[in-house]
Amino acid sequence: MKQRPWPLLMYSIILLLVAASLPIQVAIDYELPISQIFRSFKYLTHLNVIMMALLLAASAAAQMASKSLLALAPIAAISVALNNLWVGYVELNFTGLEAWLATALFMGFSAILLERRTAAVIIDKKMQWWKTPARLPIEKQIVLMPWIGERVAATTLDLSESGVFVRCSEASNLNVGDRMQMRMKLEGHLDVRCTARLVRKATSKAGQPVGFGIRFEDLSRHDRRALRTLVNAEKTI
Repeated sequence: MKQRPWPLLMYSIILLLVAASLPIQVAIDYELPISQIFRSFKYLTHLNVIMMALLLAASAAAQMASKSLLALAPIAAISVALNNLWVGYVELNFTGLEAWLATALFMGFSAILLERRTAAVIIDKKMQWWKTPARLPIEKQIVLMPWIGERVAATTLDLSESGVFVRCSEASNLNVGDRMQMRMKLEGHLDVRCTARLVRKATSKAGQPVGFGIRFEDLSRHDRRALRTLVNAEKTI
């Protein structure tokens, strides 16, 4: 999936708003001025604080499409339910019926995470394509120097700040997991040297090019930034 599913963004925003509403509600109850709103935190109950922490954690997990959301979402929902039931029981600001309705509304809203595509990208990181760095189709000569074996000349097919896909006829002795030193000179840009790892071998299936996926492992910040600038600049042309 090339774009983050909208339910993840919506869920993250709503949880942030719910978490922020607690100290704001307390500030209103105690008639605190805006300049002293942070004083409201000392009036929060332990359950309030736990709920806020869980909501913020679940919001962050949704933003990152983290698998931890599978556990955080139901726990956060339970904390909201317990907090609302307590508020309804003591009838503080809300009646028991209003507390039940608010709980049901939040539970129903949380169900958007069960939407098929949203659930799929949470479970399977391979579907989170929007996190993949932009790639630039480019053909340049590079040199691969495996830790075991002879150096190999190759040609890049595409490039990103995190890795490169190469074509070479002499690399049949390379295997997935092999580490190597890599040198890649981009004319007019920079000479990249780093440790890399072969992470994928591609065959000619489904019309895909034959080659090797290589991930950079210790690329310097300067080189990574330069590659990012190059890729983004070329894609805007």
